[in-house]
Amino acid sequence: MTATAQLSSDPPATTEELQHTVHDLESKASELREIQNAPDRYRAEETRDLELRKRALQDEIAQLEAHPPRLFKGKHKMRLEDLRIDLRYLDTQLVKIENDRAHYLSWLPTEIQRTANELELARRELGRHGVEIREPEPRRSEIHSFQAPEPRTEEVRETQEPQETQEPLEADDTFYRETMAPAILALMEARMDENRLRFIDGYREATTLLGRRQLAGLDDAEQEKCRILYDFVLGYPCVEWFPGDPALLLADLRDRARAWNSSVDSDDAPFELALAYGLMIMPRQVMSKLEQSSRSGDVRHRMKEIEEACPGALETSERKCIHVMRIADADWLRKLAEKGLDRINQIRR
Repeated sequence: MTATAQLSSDPPATTEELQHTVHDLESKASELREIQNAPDRYRAEETRDLELRKRALQDEIAQLEAHPPRLFKGKHKMRLEDLRIDLRYLDTQLVKIENDRAHYLSWLPTEIQRTANELELARRELGRHGVEIREPEPRRSEIHSFQAPEPRTEEVRETQEPQETQEPLEADDTFYRETMAPAILALMEARMDENRLRFIDGYREATTLLGRRQLAGLDDAEQEKCRILYDFVLGYPCVEWFPGDPALLLADLRDRARAWNSSVDSDDAPFELALAYGLMIMPRQVMSKLEQSSRSGDVRHRMKEIEEACPGALETSERKCIHVMRIADADWLRKLAEKGLDRINQIRR
């Protein structure tokens, strides 16, 4: 599923290796098409397991509610409460899979086209070795769980015949890297230099860029990266100089960070830190709410409530803060990552 044709920079040495590459790409293309035609196959086994556990919990709750004990009623009530918490957690996991499925399906056409391009190159190269190319017979196989492959670190560099769907594959985040991110990070530099006039000019530039590019139909993922970094820099490091309501920025950052696929860490330290802080917002909001309840000191209950509201958010946020501390060149990025880890530890205590 992860085969990549690197025909120009590092061509396979033998015909056998080329045949193996073609076979892997054909299998990958077939599985991608199967998932596109039957979306329910995405993480199907995991979904079935969660649904079975959910039905078992529902049955146990129904049994306990139908036969209340004469003694130990408090223990019986606590058991029901724990079961309902577990049931809500399973519901959130099922919703998360549904959201992941929607995100994956929106990405799938691009990956299908990318795989088809790689397969065409591999077949072309195999043909140069004098091997007859046969179209594979369609196969049917059940896919229990499939995760999107990690982003490619090297593009295939061979002349292609022009195709309309092929243009954006080489530079999906060019605007973010070359224009938007430098403009937003310049706001941070102006803040550290205590240069308010330069900050105001930079703020106007960043806001204008974001609005114009959105109307121009920029790639959805690139728009999300621009907005996440924008919300983070103006909502945290530059909050004192932001000329609007930072609560709106933080709410936007929270929602966008949760919707972003955070399973893979990149080398973009500011963006990774933005995701870490965005994922931390919901756990902090849950903690603040629980501080007003009678169970404010119950760490086990607090962590269950947080995990139910935002599964995996704390672990992912912690991982990204540690990642930023390892890769960041700027001292302010490392310091903010350390502060993020401190806040996570406060939630867990």
